[in-house]
Amino acid sequence: MIKISTKGLTAAVRSALTAHDSENKPGRVRSIDITDTAGIVQEIRRGLRLRRSDDVEMVITVHGGFVPNSYRYSPAGDRCEIRINLSSEVDGPRWSVDAWRGHAQKRSRGQGEYMIARLRRDGQSNGRIV
Repeated sequence: MIKISTKGLTAAVRSALTAHDSENKPGRVRSIDITDTAGIVQEIRRGLRLRRSDDVEMVITVHGGFVPNSYRYSPAGDRCEIRINLSSEVDGPRWSVDAWRGHAQKRSRGQGEYMIARLRRDGQSNGRIV
């Protein structure tokens, strides 16, 4: 299994979140901002330690939160997705970081911000949650 360096990853996450913050005004949103960078990078490094030799991609999805007990009110909510290519044949950058604002999901009991890390093998659509 090849060693994957995370050099430059923190800067890539920080610049994507900074660009997202500058494009979107704050307000009553379930937001993801630059203060979340350390937790995101920590989760990525944990996922890289748990990978297997036949994994081809890791996807980390950060949700800005849900609207508790609301079925009418639909505020904006942020989402950030980091895709890391685990293949040994990669020449360029291994990761892509995207952040966008959509509508926050509605849940009956509500849930705050959370993160999902998935490792995917070849032929799998979603992969396993780690």
